[in-house]
Amino acid sequence: MRSCGDCKESDSSEEEFDNEISEVGISEVRKLNEKYGVGSETVSKELPKFHFLYRKRTWNPSEKCYLGWERKRGLICEFNQFLVEGINPFKINTIPKEFVRQS
Repeated sequence: MRSCGDCKESDSSEEEFDNEISEVGISEVRKLNEKYGVGSETVSKELPKFHFLYRKRTWNPSEKCYLGWERKRGLICEFNQFLVEGINPFKINTIPKEFVRQS
């Protein structure tokens, strides 16, 4: 199970509230893993059940604003790129690198 936050469109690539969203997302995922995830003694050996991903904003000329690239399809493409190629396109990603295929 994963949680992904898609950034709100903006006139700039970063907003002050991005940090707050990220902190809350990471905190909630941590709580979910403590409650429903693997035991604390095996966390380092097993992939946690819950993760938080928060995408970067990129300039969209047709929308004339910064937003997550390709709203829906882009998220899937970026997630697959991360899993298959080990390239992390996300602003925040709590999936441990040791569980991702290394190219």
